[in-house]
Amino acid sequence: MPTKTPEATSLMLQDEATEESQPQLGTAAEPFRQPFWLSKAALFLFFLTFIACSIALVVLDRIVTSRNGLPLTISTSSYSWTYGPTAILIVILSLWRRVDYHFKAIQPWCELLAGPSPSSKSILLDYVTSFQVISITKALRHRHYAVALTIAAFFLLKLVILISTTLFVMRETSLRATFSITYQDSFNATGLWELYSTANKVSPRPDFIPAFSGGPATPIWTYLGSLNNVTSNETQWLPLDDQVTQRFSLLSSEANVTKLHALVDVFLPNITCEDAVVSAPKSSQESYQNWEQYREYKFVSESCNNSGVHLNVCQESKYGNLPLSPGKKHGPCQPETRAYTIHRVNCSGINDTLNIMNYNQIPPESWPTYIEGYDIRYAITAAQFEPTWGDYDDITALDLINSGCIICKIGYGIETSEATFDVMTGSVTLSPTREKEMTTLRSLSSNAFAEVLWGTFERPADSLVVGDKVPTLKAPADDTKGPMPGAEAVLFQLMYAWLGHPGNLDILYERPILKKASISVLEGVAREFARQSLLIPTIRSANAEGTKTENRLHMRRLAVWSMAGGFYVLAIICLLLLWSTQPVARIPPISASIAGHAVILANSPDAQAALANTGHLSERELKKRLAGLQFSAATDQDGHLRLHTGTVSASFSPLPSQPPKTKPKKHRWLPLAVRPPIIGITFTAPFALIGILELLYRLLRDQDHLLVVGAKDSVASSYIIRLVSTLVVFGLATMINNLDFTIITSVPFSSLRSGSASAERSILFHLLSVNPALVLFRALQNGQLGAVASNAATLIAGLLTIIVSGLWVPMDSRVVDQPTTASVDSWDLAWLANAANDGGAGFRMNLIRHGGAVTPATIWKDLVVPRISLPLNDTYEAYREASSTFDVLALQPVLDCAVLPQEAISAPPWSYSAERGRMGQFVPVPGTMVMVIPKGIEPECAFTSSNSSADLNFSNTYETSNHIWVGEYIDLFNSTAGEVSNECPSIGMFFGLVNKTHTAGRNPTALLCSQGINQVPVTINYQGDPALGAIKSLRVRGQPQALKNRTSGSYTLGYKLKGFMGSTLPNFARNNQEYQYDSFFNQLVNRPEGYSREDLVGPNNAVQLIKAVTLDYCEYMRHIIDRNLRASNTTSRTNFLSATDGNSTTSSHTMTTGLYSADVTHLVIDGTSKVILQMLFATMTGI
Repeated sequence: MPTKTPEATSLMLQDEATEESQPQLGTAAEPFRQPFWLSKAALFLFFLTFIACSIALVVLDRIVTSRNGLPLTISTSSYSWTYGPTAILIVILSLWRRVDYHFKAIQPWCELLAGPSPSSKSILLDYVTSFQVISITKALRHRHYAVALTIAAFFLLKLVILISTTLFVMRETSLRATFSITYQDSFNATGLWELYSTANKVSPRPDFIPAFSGGPATPIWTYLGSLNNVTSNETQWLPLDDQVTQRFSLLSSEANVTKLHALVDVFLPNITCEDAVVSAPKSSQESYQNWEQYREYKFVSESCNNSGVHLNVCQESKYGNLPLSPGKKHGPCQPETRAYTIHRVNCSGINDTLNIMNYNQIPPESWPTYIEGYDIRYAITAAQFEPTWGDYDDITALDLINSGCIICKIGYGIETSEATFDVMTGSVTLSPTREKEMTTLRSLSSNAFAEVLWGTFERPADSLVVGDKVPTLKAPADDTKGPMPGAEAVLFQLMYAWLGHPGNLDILYERPILKKASISVLEGVAREFARQSLLIPTIRSANAEGTKTENRLHMRRLAVWSMAGGFYVLAIICLLLLWSTQPVARIPPISASIAGHAVILANSPDAQAALANTGHLSERELKKRLAGLQFSAATDQDGHLRLHTGTVSASFSPLPSQPPKTKPKKHRWLPLAVRPPIIGITFTAPFALIGILELLYRLLRDQDHLLVVGAKDSVASSYIIRLVSTLVVFGLATMINNLDFTIITSVPFSSLRSGSASAERSILFHLLSVNPALVLFRALQNGQLGAVASNAATLIAGLLTIIVSGLWVPMDSRVVDQPTTASVDSWDLAWLANAANDGGAGFRMNLIRHGGAVTPATIWKDLVVPRISLPLNDTYEAYREASSTFDVLALQPVLDCAVLPQEAISAPPWSYSAERGRMGQFVPVPGTMVMVIPKGIEPECAFTSSNSSADLNFSNTYETSNHIWVGEYIDLFNSTAGEVSNECPSIGMFFGLVNKTHTAGRNPTALLCSQGINQVPVTINYQGDPALGAIKSLRVRGQPQALKNRTSGSYTLGYKLKGFMGSTLPNFARNNQEYQYDSFFNQLVNRPEGYSREDLVGPNNAVQLIKAVTLDYCEYMRHIIDRNLRASNTTSRTNFLSATDGNSTTSSHTMTTGLYSADVTHLVIDGTSKVILQMLFATMTGI
């Protein structure tokens, strides 16, 4: 077969679609076919793909949102939704790489065919081997916008893939469902009347007597506790505004249920009050003998006019009474007599005052029927009178100078509402239903409810005292004589607490304030009464709507719209390429092999001459050599493509080849991807990443290095971690791809250098023209093992991005004994030196003892612990089931008592003055004195001493000569306890039975006690936030050490508590002819669940007496410490004691280090993804 001259040589190369047909040299020219990746069909398919991806994302987001997430049951493996989106996008990216490559490769031919072009824009133009950033910069500079668009699309696809790694997120989601519940109780008054009986009309209480007596007093104490910010023990059902409702719970425990919705009955107190005017003319009833101190109240309001209520204004023994004027030591009235009262009034217009005597014989269960015919209301009155005395201390006038009065109607109703119960927190919110009809219970009318409610107010009247400024009656010494405090005393004491303990009670004369306080207190007590007496346990099953939490798959909105926007931009790029790209039928396949390019060069003598002797030049020297030349391409009449060369002045004129004058200097040119620094990074990076993965895998599972999820900014941190990981893999994959491209390009040259090689393995072999799916097969077929290895590495690099999308996963772990810092409040010892009051300790203890409050969390058994708070650290928000342990110093009150010998106790003669005979004539009357004279006490323990013994005598007198029980707690004011270094007593006590001066039956016990406070080193384990004070356990870790007075060096202290006890600890039983106790012993013996006096009396029971008084004293003192010895930023900084090391400090708090344990969700490296990545890194590097 004849051969053609070089000028006419041609080569027909195979197209990707007809790879099976081998090209033959010297055959006739055939028309060239455009590669598929440059066709409009391919671009249009990509346009449709990008539009479809964008629409699919938006539609999927709408579906996920409408279904409130997708259940994880769509796939049993989390890798399907972590790897899936990335895998799809990697496939699209690999296909777009073909478009990008072909547009880059065709651009020099487009310049050559367009006419003469400088060498930098034609034969030296290389977009393929350069990095993408360099290529896009060069394309924009040369205005090759098609190439710039394909590279921009490549970058954008990479960005979309990067974002896709954060597309799906598993999130705890609330779902609606139906659950089985159990109603735990219901409102019922059937058994209520078993607790009540008809009131005692004989009791000397003329102002107001509720119709019924009995029932519990706990509603009053509980309500008082709520006024003192004491939280209830109830944690499972917490309605807003402390409403009283039916309760329900889940029939079976389900951990993922969050809220339940069901209908419940709600108790609603119905208290309505209107302003009234009270007048108080002199009583004209003969039974009162026209005494000036009696008044007949008349009430007038908008809807009620009532009179006939009689009141003894000048009842003595009230709290808050002002001192008498000089010379008026025994008058029946105070200088400013105040009367706080309640009166039942009949506003129905029927001439019946409804005095309790009219219906006290009616059985309680029948009383509601009897009373329903009346409009019963209650006048609440605060009045102030000014008396005028005559010459003989008799009252000549009693004027009403100030008053406030309201008339209230008391009722209630039961209403049905929809309750939303938060299972996790116990909070309950109520929503009204369409039917707002209110009903009452069958056996409890509103009028009967009002009387029962007043009976509840009356129950603790003899013991509840919130403040001694409120002019309510004091209980008399003999409960059969004189007026007793009643419901009015408790009502006004509670109003005093509700108003915040005001210093001036004149505000009660203002009707709006009196009305608001009365309604609030009555409603509060009514709710507590209903909760404790009307809400009866009743089990009933039902169904309820609710919500539960479930881990479901969600799409991050930012990622969705970012990716959708990216796909729309990609679609626009495809449209721009469709519009700007012209068919390239005149250009041979750009996948031409070495032979193809050689044939074109052989047919182009001009180009040969221009490129002669340039093989040794570097790229820079080559550009310099060809700087003055322009190149173009055209087909001759035979259809063969030729390159033409010319200068700027004379285009297309061939240049003669000049032999070199000197021996050329050889340069070794290497592509960037195989230069030593780059190749070193490419091969060492996978090994480094294998080690880093293993290190992070182990490190992030260690308790000391957790990436906590759930804290503030943790979402952003997790995004950054995932994106950085993907960027690292992108970088490594890019280097591998560049290396693979260089290797594939160099494979034919490698075959030629190795020696004799067939055309199929050398000049005709060019893998860039092969379909990507067949590259590996063709390389194996031709025995190109290097190309096989590099292509396999490239395929593995493509998998890296897919696997890294599922590398980071959340994990729940229990961290144990991790170090943490906390702030510990110091102790402020200033109170010990100047104790002005007890800071409300007595009132609080009284409330705790009777159900109105609970012991604060800062008091643990016999210790008072310091307050501990964690620093402001957002990480703690992510902890669950957290517990923490700290070593601190707690304070422990100490009372050390010794029994005095019987000879130290005596009852010397004593008398008191009493009025006998004529008015103003006083005579001495024998009384009783108990005297205790301790002996053998160190003289330094008292300011005065006698016979080398401290004078610490103490005594008390009683205006009776009868056989009585006595009990006294006495502060020894002559004691120097706390002021000298000696350990000195500061309290004297005696308790027992005395009978004037007789020894028979006289067996009192006297105690001499010293006070102190111990510093106890303890280890406290808190459940949850230590600031909440939920102590899980407490362990004493050392020996207690007595708190030392730094001035005197004494370990005993001398603070005086007697005055505080008298003003804050109310009497639970009145003093009478049988016993006379002070407030301390009254609480000790007469309170509910107090001590039996028979178990404490006499020398034989001295040990039990010491134990009893020590326990009561220490309980009271613990509350004093808790309320008065805590440092704050506003208190003095001179007496602070560190609660961490016991040293003196000037800071209100000190820092300490403890340990915490908690359930934490933290970000870790998924083990499966790690192993796969490590295997891929090793395999990729190895091949």
